[in-house]
Amino acid sequence: MAGLSIGIAGAGLLGRLLAWRLAHAGHRVTVFDPAPAPGPRFDGRQAAGFSAAGMLSPLAEREVSSARVAQLGWRSIGLWRSIVADLRARVGFAERGSLLLAHRSDRGTAQRLLSRLAPDAPGTVQPQALTPAALATLEPALLGPAHAWLLPQEACIDTVAAMCALQSESPGVAWAWGQTVRELVPGRVCVDGAQPHRFDWAIDVRGVAGQAPALVRGVRGETVWLRLQGHGLLRPVRLLHPRHRVYVVPRSADLLIV
Repeated sequence: MAGLSIGIAGAGLLGRLLAWRLAHAGHRVTVFDPAPAPGPRFDGRQAAGFSAAGMLSPLAEREVSSARVAQLGWRSIGLWRSIVADLRARVGFAERGSLLLAHRSDRGTAQRLLSRLAPDAPGTVQPQALTPAALATLEPALLGPAHAWLLPQEACIDTVAAMCALQSESPGVAWAWGQTVRELVPGRVCVDGAQPHRFDWAIDVRGVAGQAPALVRGVRGETVWLRLQGHGLLRPVRLLHPRHRVYVVPRSADLLIV
């Protein structure tokens, strides 16, 4: 049976995942995106996935999300494990859990957050308090926090490597760079300055720049890339603070994302 012709609007993480999966399933795929090239670029003209720290943290995010979202998050870790195994390129992926840290003066903030991470059902994953000795065993590179908790089974992924591999390993996909999608209707993708492109299926996975505000809401964040040879950090770390959210994620043996 011949594959379907499928048009995808958006070459962010979802667009690349769809293209990769559908192409390997034998479908004919075209992806439209206003970015001038596959990337990575960090000039605001390309997918936000390139700037993401790559934390897969359904337990920590339970603070602001529903039990259903947490369930999907846990499932996503298994899916990413499988995807990374299927990619030829080396994509960093680790499942060592993550850490919550708090200074002595911020213990109250930590306790309030931990109360919102209560397990939804018996036997589900929950934070594990660590003694200073246990923390030193897990993360010898860390020094100073008075309180620490391990969030077991959480993971992290190298988002830049994953985005690049998904794009380069999608066989036969036509990537229409520099094409801004104006409108999608069933079976058609309309781009600026051209006749509508017809497909069996048209899929819209554009991000904030291409969607109505009611559908997608952007969340502001800033990242700093620190190159520190042999930093020694093994897990993502969250520093609890009453006003600021600070994360440190090891991207490689010599690179930290803050």
